[in-house]
Amino acid sequence: MRLLEMSYTCAPVRDLASLYYMKPEIVAGRIKARKQLLGKTAPGKVFRHYRSADIVKAWYTKNKRKYPLLSFRIMAQYLGFTSHAAILQLFTGRMKISPMILPKYIKLMKLKGEEAHYFTMVVALERLRLDFTAQKAILQTWRKRRKG
Repeated sequence: MRLLEMSYTCAPVRDLASLYYMKPEIVAGRIKARKQLLGKTAPGKVFRHYRSADIVKAWYTKNKRKYPLLSFRIMAQYLGFTSHAAILQLFTGRMKISPMILPKYIKLMKLKGEEAHYFTMVVALERLRLDFTAQKAILQTWRKRRKG
């Protein structure tokens, strides 16, 4: 009986045959997590951060509380990465968001209007390899102009 219970909590679902061995609640939970992966970012929360990794981290932690089945693997799969290591490297600062994948991140976090524009600006400034204080000053100037 113990072996059967362990097989229910197997690794990510690869095909329909593996769904047969899983408990219905787990299958439903995984399908729901994938459908709800596109969680909404609270308005204005994006503008608190000056680094793209911080914006993505804030989105991930907020949605991880809401949807416990959300994982780096699901997120990497949605973004088109072959491994979840890319997400970990983004969080640790070893990797930057590429302009080719930027639209997928925007869609993933459901950013619209000024939030999407701000996130795009943050990514572009990081790609320029500016000093963090210069990047922060540029973003603060943009935020002041936006308000005024």
